[in-house]
Amino acid sequence: MPGTQSIDGIASGLDTTSIVEALVEAESGKLTMMEEQVAEKTSKITSYNAVSALLIGLQTKVSALANESSYDTYAVSNTNEDYLTAAVSGTDVATGSYTISVNQLAQNHQVASQGFADTDTSTIGTGAYTVQLGMSSARTITIDSSNNTLEGLKDAINDADMGIKASIINDGSENNPYRLLLTSSSTGLENEISITNSLSGGDVDIDFENSSFDAPEMLNWSSTATSTISLGPTASYTGSENKTYTFTVQGSDSLTVGTDEITINWSDGTNSGSITVSEADAEVTLGSVDGADGLTLSFGDGALIGGDTFQVQTFSPTIQAAQDAEVSLGSSTGGGSPIKITSSTNSIDDLIEGVAIDLKQVSTSETPSVTLNVERDTDGIEEAIKSFVSQYNEVMSRIEEYTEYDVDTEEAGILQGDTTIINIQSRLRMIMSTTVEGLESGIRTLADIGIRTDSSTGELSVVDSSALTEAIEENLEDVIKLFTSWGDTSDEKISVLTVGSDTQESGDDGYSVEITQAAEKGYLLGTSITDPASTPLVIDSTNNTLKLKVDSIVSEEIVLDSGTYTSLSQLAEELQDKIDADDKLAGRGIEVTYVDNGDTGYLTVTSGSYGSSSKVEIQAGVENSATVILGLAQGSTVEGQDVEGTINGEAATGTGQILSASSDSDTIAGLKLKIEFTAEDIDAGTSSGTVDIVKGFAAEFDELLESLTEDDSGVISLRTNALQSQIDYTEERIEDEEERLELRLEALYEQFWEMEELLEEMGATQTYLDTQLSLLSSNWKNVSTGSSNG
Repeated sequence: MPGTQSIDGIASGLDTTSIVEALVEAESGKLTMMEEQVAEKTSKITSYNAVSALLIGLQTKVSALANESSYDTYAVSNTNEDYLTAAVSGTDVATGSYTISVNQLAQNHQVASQGFADTDTSTIGTGAYTVQLGMSSARTITIDSSNNTLEGLKDAINDADMGIKASIINDGSENNPYRLLLTSSSTGLENEISITNSLSGGDVDIDFENSSFDAPEMLNWSSTATSTISLGPTASYTGSENKTYTFTVQGSDSLTVGTDEITINWSDGTNSGSITVSEADAEVTLGSVDGADGLTLSFGDGALIGGDTFQVQTFSPTIQAAQDAEVSLGSSTGGGSPIKITSSTNSIDDLIEGVAIDLKQVSTSETPSVTLNVERDTDGIEEAIKSFVSQYNEVMSRIEEYTEYDVDTEEAGILQGDTTIINIQSRLRMIMSTTVEGLESGIRTLADIGIRTDSSTGELSVVDSSALTEAIEENLEDVIKLFTSWGDTSDEKISVLTVGSDTQESGDDGYSVEITQAAEKGYLLGTSITDPASTPLVIDSTNNTLKLKVDSIVSEEIVLDSGTYTSLSQLAEELQDKIDADDKLAGRGIEVTYVDNGDTGYLTVTSGSYGSSSKVEIQAGVENSATVILGLAQGSTVEGQDVEGTINGEAATGTGQILSASSDSDTIAGLKLKIEFTAEDIDAGTSSGTVDIVKGFAAEFDELLESLTEDDSGVISLRTNALQSQIDYTEERIEDEEERLELRLEALYEQFWEMEELLEEMGATQTYLDTQLSLLSSNWKNVSTGSSNG
């Protein structure tokens, strides 16, 4: 069949294409209706997705309000951050007002050697060079011909990686300007650098201990001055600071040493004086004046020129003393007596519970102290509640937009009359009237904290900001209970840690709690030792060290103070102090106790944690071990145990003191309790109680929002999936209808083509007949004429 354009007017002269398309168009109404249905349902899905996104945003805010930890927010105000800064660092925060003075800052220890003429030529000898940082193990460095220079020693110390940085400095002096500087990487008295020098031979004996005077150096020195200046034979620096003496020859002419009385003035920047040079090669002292510090000089034969200057520098190896930070807590005003606290660093996180403090500079007379006010961040809590209100209103506004009817335009919202969205809207409005029972302050509904629903629009508003502020500031615990899930228990040894989103309210009778095994701490039980009260126990460098492994945490080397111990309590206190000072074990609640059995006794070391993972063990392979003398070498490790019991008659899982309900439970999934019953309680039959669980407004709302927005099984997901299924079915029908119409189109073109062919054939036949008739007519005329003439 030829193309459609070749059909038009072939025989009939008709606009065949337009006629065919009009006929097909007349039959495509069903297709149009189905396409409109697809477009409408697609728009509904888009609208539902928009509502779902807003509901998810609302759930984020509601979940925060339902989470009790969200209210553990605190703010720290500071009267002067030039001296210290402070920030909340935990959830358990000690609120209050604190006056703090910074008495001193923590410092690194820095020591320097005497000066060297060069860094890589002058030798320092060979042998053992031992460096120790605080109480850590000493490190012995071997110095040989490959590293027996200032540069070599620097590299050897740095390669040892012992927490000490070695560097070479140039002090700018003419003679011996290079010094080796050692700096501890950590601040505090506990990080002091100690050195034992066992080197021998070499050009220079490197010295980090003794103070000294450097050789005199000429500053402004005339070329005609011929006298030589040197340190006096008894010169010995008795001071402890690095300073420079400046000497100026008085007068304006050339003066001869040994002939003229020559006055030379001096100053060390703080003190000053003068000396008189009257003879050559005689020792001249600065006298007993302040600042003299044992300096003596000797002037050789020759001339000194008035106005010339020279200097003598002092050297003290302690460039910066190791120093702890010290602060005072409290004010002496009105007879108060502040407490002094020291710290090895300028960061203090255990002075005020839950607050980290960073020291910046020492307090001055103008600013003798700083005041920190640590308060619960009630403004942040109020803002979170108001943010929830705003997000809720945005959701309701969008739903209203999709369901309203515009009288002016006579247009309905895309979801008007949709029963699912109407149901969602109704459930959102109804939950706003939730009442939480059991709160003594009278705060039971949103209205009680100044939040009400507009009866016409369904939107929330904070109609009484003062009521909200007052509730948060004066009854915060009940505000928290209004929003969160919480529990009360019948026994103080049972406490509610977590109420899960799947935990159901318990009702009037509560959930029963039965404990069959109490949680226990693991401990190390020492063997019997003779009571030091009768036989004193001597600890020295041969038996003063041990390492402990507590709950899988391995301590540093614990070094006991050397001395003679005369009681088990003294021994226990020493071990306790050293454990508490250990970087790995400090703050873990480990407890050292002793049992006195008269002539003998034993020590126990108990973990601070409960449960089957709680244990204390001795680490082997430690030199100079103290375990034998302490009775711990053959000690027994007793593992802790987890709590065991049931909640609401259902088996629960114990981890330490925490008893967790099964995640498969229909009623108590997500519930976690802290159980503090002891073995004695269980033996006495007093290890049971009840737990009452109450769902707060936000907790219930969170569950509602989860049911609306959850993937696959949520209300909105089910509705949009149903719409999508309808769309998919309709699109299949559209494809069928389009295929039918395409076939119909082809059929009509075929029929019209056949018609055109028939018309064309008929036209050809007519033309043939017309021609034949014309010929017959002509021949007839010729025959008639011929007959007449004949």
